Amino acid sequence: MQKAEERKKIIASGYTGELNQYETYFDYKLKYNQNGLLSIVFTNYQYTGGAHGLAIESSHTLNLETGEEFRPKDLMESAAGYISFISDFVRKEIDTRIKAGSLMEIGDSPFETIDENQDFYMSNKAVVIYFQEYEYFPYAAGIQEFSIDYISLEKMLKQDFSFLVDGAKLLKPSGTQNLLTAGDESLYGSKVAYAAEDGLFCARYGRR
Repeated sequence: MQKAEERKKIIASGYTGELNQYETYFDYKLKYNQNGLLSIVFTNYQYTGGAHGLAIESSHTLNLETGEEFRPKDLMESAAGYISFISDFVRKEIDTRIKAGSLMEIGDSPFETIDENQDFYMSNKAVVIYFQEYEYFPYAAGIQEFSIDYISLEKMLKQDFSFLVDGAKLLKPSGTQNLLTAGDESLYGSKVAYAAEDGLFCARYGRR
């Protein structure tokens, strides 16, 4: 009880101690926002005092009218062979990156195939498959992404999603892209930093 009261006093006083032991950052990026669909990627970076931190991505692709969340299997015809097609594409791209010296693969767990619930998001031009740090590649490789153009998937997309092949909508006849729906690559969100000192756990919160 005494520790809890001390913690409240420290937080209320505007704690300004060193925050270099534990940190976590939350960010999000809008990747697709049109035709009643929203695809958003969240990034959570955590550092807990080891050699380096760890970033984890999660994504949600939603029907804005119904709230339904989509997985790759929801976009594709079941008999279209999209799993094999995308898996082969990703495998070839991995091999290309390895050959170019820009990527290494963890030897005892090489990539073989995606599944129906594979992590993905939608951009204006492609379905993007991604893998977490350490999933198939060493930490230094970061989160690897693989973009498969909608045009390449045209024959596999369900009719309800055939409009994706046409790409982003335009606001003006001049060809100016609709920036609201272009997939904003800038960072948004919040920063929450944590520190533990003298047995007390304190937090500092701020907008990015």
